[in-house]
Amino acid sequence: MTSLKDVAQLAGVSPSTVSYYLNGKKKVRPETAERILAAVRELNYQPNLIARSLKMRVTHSIGIVVSDLSNIFYLDILSGMENVLRSRGYSSIVSNSRSDGQIEKENLRELTNRNIDGVILLGTGQNVAPKCSEYGIPIVSVDRIGSEETFTVSVDNVQGGYLGMKFLIRKGKKKVAFIGFPQRISLAERYEGCKKACVEAGLDPEQSLIYYETQISPEHGYKAVMDLFYDGRLDTCDAIFAGADFVAYGALKALHDLDIDVPGQIGLIGFDDLALSQFTIPALTTVQQPRFEIGEKAASMLLDMIDKKDAINSVKLKPVLVVRDSV
Repeated sequence: MTSLKDVAQLAGVSPSTVSYYLNGKKKVRPETAERILAAVRELNYQPNLIARSLKMRVTHSIGIVVSDLSNIFYLDILSGMENVLRSRGYSSIVSNSRSDGQIEKENLRELTNRNIDGVILLGTGQNVAPKCSEYGIPIVSVDRIGSEETFTVSVDNVQGGYLGMKFLIRKGKKKVAFIGFPQRISLAERYEGCKKACVEAGLDPEQSLIYYETQISPEHGYKAVMDLFYDGRLDTCDAIFAGADFVAYGALKALHDLDIDVPGQIGLIGFDDLALSQFTIPALTTVQQPRFEIGEKAASMLLDMIDKKDAINSVKLKPVLVVRDSV
């Protein structure tokens, strides 16, 4: 890894001159500044990785890296964050990683170069949080699980999957297709909750559950149902558990296009309880996440870390089953 000394050597100045200049603590001659900046670019040096430890003032701004801003699930969480940040005199810079781990890392580098005081990673699939100690700033993860050193806020996903599957079983459903997503521990936990409910009811999870993996979007939910239909597996199902409402919308459209009655022939349940879920036809039964509260908890946790206050490193909120008309 390129060091501050490497930059100083290439620029022909002392390390302290590079440090003072990059932190805005000392003016240098234009030609010296030009040599320092040229060395930074040539060596791809990330100045704030080290300069962060020298920063004496708080900027009262934080960075939020969102996995996919097109997913409306995150809007209420962001609102909850902004509610707390505004009340405590902070502003935010939001970036979109587009569900790409490499873009997430690039976003983190860009944010730290803006002298932010902390970062919230919102729903990003690639778990880079345990590697972020090099940035020297507090980091909180939302809707993802990290190491013991990672501060996280999430819903109890195992309990959420259990609640949804238990309800389906109570409604007489014996064969359920679960639509999950790759590289998302939260969805794996929801599936574990489904298996737990099966075992409790005396059902074999291997016989009662079909797992289908896709991406989080209505389009992928639509394709998932069509794939299950064309390969013959949908014929054996009496219910679908979509790992997110955003996916359930596409699944519902596919069932409609296939002329399959919901809930008469196949029941459908989602996860999140997005605002739109009460307006689908039929209205979607779903497992509710307290999204606004998740955002508030995450922002409060991060600001407590910035203020050097004691902060619990893991918060799990309770999910609630919302029964409507789709099962």
